[in-house]
Amino acid sequence: TGSWKQQTLSFAIDSLQSRGFVCYWAGSGGNLWRITNCWMDYYNLKFWSNVACVHQHLAESLLRRMEDLFRQTLAAGRAIRYHNASSANT
Repeated sequence: TGSWKQQTLSFAIDSLQSRGFVCYWAGSGGNLWRITNCWMDYYNLKFWSNVACVHQHLAESLLRRMEDLFRQTLAAGRAIRYHNASSANT
């Protein structure tokens, strides 16, 4: 956990955004949900998650692909199946 005990995700995302990065929640099955400019206060709750960030100028083609995946994730809506901890162990 390291410095995450004292740091918030909002601080990290704001810091990365000020340096030219766009960040996403990285879900299973290639799903991405943009965090940058889509912030909700409850994102600061502490739990295990994966965040993927891309620099908008140094990796423009990757940013386009990630934005495409984000739009596909939104379009899929309720068709996305989530795995919870109890079913993952069975």
